[in-house]
Amino acid sequence: MSTDKADIKLNPAVEEMSSKIREAISVTITGKGGDVANAENIYESLLPADIPADLVKRINTHNEMFMAAAVDAVGDTSRDSASQNADLTVVNASFNMTGRNKFDVQWDREVERNAGIAEKGKVAPKKTVYGAMSAKLTVAGTDSGTGEMNKVMRRQKQAAHDLFSTATA
Repeated sequence: MSTDKADIKLNPAVEEMSSKIREAISVTITGKGGDVANAENIYESLLPADIPADLVKRINTHNEMFMAAAVDAVGDTSRDSASQNADLTVVNASFNMTGRNKFDVQWDREVERNAGIAEKGKVAPKKTVYGAMSAKLTVAGTDSGTGEMNKVMRRQKQAAHDLFSTATA
C-alpha cells in the first residue's frame, strides 16, 4: 500500500490549516491511550478574518435550535400520523441546510433495544422502545467519496498501514 502523501491530493487550504494545527497540538500519553493537548481554541483561531467568531456562535446556536425543533416536529407529526395508520412504522425526514449540509431525522414506531448486558453465552435481554428517534447532521464533504475528509481518512489509513503493517504490498 502506497503512503506517499502525493498520492492523495488535498485542497491547499486543508494542507495549510493542518500544518498550523499540527504545530499547536501535542499528544499526551497515558498508558496505552493518549489525548491531544492544546486543541481547545484552535478552531476559532483559524477562522477566516471576515468570519467573526460571534457570527459562527450565532449560527451554531441557530443550528442547535433548528435541529431540536425539527426532531420535535417530526416526532409529533410522525406520532400523529401513525396513530391514524397502523401500518406506518417508520418516518424519515431530510432537511437541506446551507450549502450541501443536511440534517436527517428518523422516527420509528417501535424498536427493540438491549435492556442490559448479556451474560457470557447468553442473549442480552431486550426492551421495546416506542417512538424511537435518531438524527444525523451531515456536513458537506464528510460523507462523500470525493470530499476532503474522505481523502484525509484514506491518506491517514495508508500512512498508518505503511508504518505499522508487516504485510508487503
